Amino acid sequence: MMKRSKPFYFFFIALLLTASTNILWAGTGTISGKIYDDVSFNISISNVNISILNISTHEPLTTVRNQQDGTYTVKIPEGTYIVYAIPEETSLYVPKYFGGVYYIGFAKRISVSSGQDVTVNIGLSTGGQISGVVYEDVYPYATISSLTVICYDYYTDEFVSLAWTNTMGAYQIDLPVGDYKIFAQAQNNSIYISEYYEDTFDSFYAKKTNISAGQTLKNIDFGLAIGGVISGSVLDFEELTAIAFMRIEAYDMNGVLQGYTTSLDDGTYFLHVPEGSYKLRAYDTENRNYVTVFYERTFDFRNAVIIDVEKGYGTGNKNFILLKGIKVVGIVTGVNQAPLVNVIVWALATSGNNQHWAKTLSDGSYEIILPEASYLFYAECSDFLPQYYQYATDPEDATIVNVDHNLSGIDFQLGIENEDQYQLKDLVTMLQLLSGVMINQQAISVSYFDQNMNNHVDMADVLHIMLNFVE
Repeated sequence: MMKRSKPFYFFFIALLLTASTNILWAGTGTISGKIYDDVSFNISISNVNISILNISTHEPLTTVRNQQDGTYTVKIPEGTYIVYAIPEETSLYVPKYFGGVYYIGFAKRISVSSGQDVTVNIGLSTGGQISGVVYEDVYPYATISSLTVICYDYYTDEFVSLAWTNTMGAYQIDLPVGDYKIFAQAQNNSIYISEYYEDTFDSFYAKKTNISAGQTLKNIDFGLAIGGVISGSVLDFEELTAIAFMRIEAYDMNGVLQGYTTSLDDGTYFLHVPEGSYKLRAYDTENRNYVTVFYERTFDFRNAVIIDVEKGYGTGNKNFILLKGIKVVGIVTGVNQAPLVNVIVWALATSGNNQHWAKTLSDGSYEIILPEASYLFYAECSDFLPQYYQYATDPEDATIVNVDHNLSGIDFQLGIENEDQYQLKDLVTMLQLLSGVMINQQAISVSYFDQNMNNHVDMADVLHIMLNFVE
């Protein structure tokens, strides 16, 4: 065997080491920044681990700990990453992803090129943790794994964070200080009925869960009932394309809401409900002007097709094809212009069985999307007198509204139903109206005081109310 000379051997090793070093450091960049209190950038947070995560596997590529002044620098190969800040366990701060979010699915991606230094500052919030167990609500109360527990802002219903239950049905979620609605969401094809804490399917009735700094709130548990699932798709009538974020509701035969869900990006939906018979309703929550419709292709609850659901089974292909319509908005108020919430406003077509309705929000406003037609508008609510538009008590005196373009100002002002709720101040107001000394007459509802329905306040109305005080 021929022996290579010593100088050639050492030259080859030196060349190999140089090449290896160039490969090791070729195509690298840095991510640097500061971890601070989200109230003020000037308040630094130290002893925080910053993990650089792979966007596909979510595994950490590397982790560094920041300095006392809150700053950090990490050298990484070029690529796209997720940055995650994890404060020490004894801290009052909660972990957060870059982008100001607590769920990795919404984290902002960071791309780093060779030789580039990318600045990533993360503001941490004080908070705590909630935990609990999800189980079947029938004996032997088996736990449910791989189920999603979602936290929504209590006031805005905006998503905050989520976690999945483990093999023992347990979950835990870090949350900033605030008030939340907690939702246990079953998988799409599951037989379980999703619910909010505590024991309701309706977001409106969800119990407020408060998190304070440093708090560990345990036993936020869910017992899920077994039901059935209704599934289908929501499509646009003209283009036959999928419609996401449509709300699908299930009503029992008495018209009481029993469950709802939202269509996915591909237009499909999965609605979990107890065993029973239902009528489905689809309406738009994204201001795209789709007309609310019942299954199958009717605007009227009475004519909607009945869907029977058995426990433990699914029923599919309950599809909706939606038309775009015309928006009508208004406000419903009561005495002294106070807004009324949960008032039902009906739009009754003057021909056919075309009926639509909406509920007022906390500010008294409502919105209905309608097919082009002529309508009578009608508002009703418990403890208040029903009313037709425009301030009429019966349909013969109501104003017929031709809906052929977007309309606003279809407003109502409802009087109190029980006469004995009139107060002495109401009598004083009426006397001021009669005497002409009322300064701000525009703020007074004449219909509220108009007992004999002659469209103005007179002495007969005053006497009628005075009798209530005499009785």
